Amino acid sequence: MTEGSFRVSAGRISSEDLERELERRGISDPSDMVAINDDDEGVCRLVTKAELRPMYVDNPTTASAVQPDVWTLELDNSDVTLGYSTGVQLTIKIGWIDTNFGAAATDYTKRGGIVYPTDASGTVLWNAETTPRLARMKGYLQEETLKISEDRVRIAELVNTFAGIMSQYGGALDR
Repeated sequence: MTEGSFRVSAGRISSEDLERELERRGISDPSDMVAINDDDEGVCRLVTKAELRPMYVDNPTTASAVQPDVWTLELDNSDVTLGYSTGVQLTIKIGWIDTNFGAAATDYTKRGGIVYPTDASGTVLWNAETTPRLARMKGYLQEETLKISEDRVRIAELVNTFAGIMSQYGGALDR
């Protein structure tokens, strides 16, 4: 077991363990602490919000370019690779992110150096409540894709108008 971690029964931290950990770290406000199920180290442990921030899935420092489907402009199957200040990278599908508010996280799980918001069953919650930055990113991508789609419609209308004009003068060019 690593320093600052402790084993728990039934996935809960006892109030005695919490008090000892807060005292050890010199933290007077327990709301500054978050319990995470650390799958990387096989323990449940407390971290401060400041410690959690660079590892939290909603705090990437970089994101790769996203390429929607060339023909349909569908985004949901597009990948985005997120980079974190810890040096870890994560590739996800844009479709995993729900731009609507959903359930709040009941737990936080650390896997592969990244902390994810999860429900009681361990399912990662990708919604505007738990990952607002990623939800805004998806909303932005949807807006930009809509602009591209509208541009394509204007170009198609222009081509159609040009073709109509050319068909009127088509016979005149043969003379």
